[in-house]
Amino acid sequence: MIDYQNTLWVATTNGILYFDGTNWQVFTTADGLADNDIAGFIQDKSGSIWAYGFNSALNLYNGNSWQSFLQSDRIADITQDRNGNLWLATDHGVIEYDGNNFQSFTTADGLLDNSINVIIVDNNNDIWCGTDYGANYYNGKTWQSVTASNGLAADQILQIAKGQSGDIWFSSFGGISRFASEQNSRSAIRIDPVGSAPVTANQLTSISITSAPGNTLSIGASLQYIAMGTLFDGQSQNITDRVKWTSSNTSVATISADGVVTGIAAGKTVITATLSGITSPPASLTVASASIETPP
Repeated sequence: MIDYQNTLWVATTNGILYFDGTNWQVFTTADGLADNDIAGFIQDKSGSIWAYGFNSALNLYNGNSWQSFLQSDRIADITQDRNGNLWLATDHGVIEYDGNNFQSFTTADGLLDNSINVIIVDNNNDIWCGTDYGANYYNGKTWQSVTASNGLAADQILQIAKGQSGDIWFSSFGGISRFASEQNSRSAIRIDPVGSAPVTANQLTSISITSAPGNTLSIGASLQYIAMGTLFDGQSQNITDRVKWTSSNTSVATISADGVVTGIAAGKTVITATLSGITSPPASLTVASASIETPP
């Protein structure tokens, strides 16, 4: 970490290295650290240096010596909100430090798990943390949860990052997911999975289907339908191979799982596509007894 004075702090498994531009200094348990296995640092708004360990404790440097707190807690990550409060990801839940007191939040307060992997602050000053069972965010009053059932690529969260637009990005063993902040609203959970993660009802707002070259085919001929899903953020996604296709009259035409219609007998049918409880507007299809000639 580079601090406000442009000096370098290095976390190692054998203590802390401090470089002022000219000289190196080493801090260990002999100097007051609770443990020599250091995970990282944060400098608070007042300029104080905090070091946290993989094995235990929060360490505060006052410029001359180290003081340790929370010696029974393994601390994985630290962040600071706009009010100057520190938020700690520990193996006993989330801990908030306001400069005077430590307050703990656990599963009893709505966390998905008490072992926290990562913690950040978003543009709304809300607190986000990741666990092996999903993510939580704290709006100053209550903890809300986000899991794979809301669209996360996987529940085991490895890292969380904030994008320039305010979106929140999650990395997991299942892939990358994005929380798209809708005008800074937290009224709904909106996750946009990337890659192989499924489109969920929370994402999808409508489905439209089209066919080429038209809505008429002859007996024995085939026609490809395409399904496009409109997501909550206005983006479109081809979901042809994800929807459930239906022909209202299978004696006239059948449709495969990938949207290919085959004419069976002369008549009319209606084609629809459904995903996550949302169904497209019906598309009428006519099967003619004679072959259909495509105009030049």
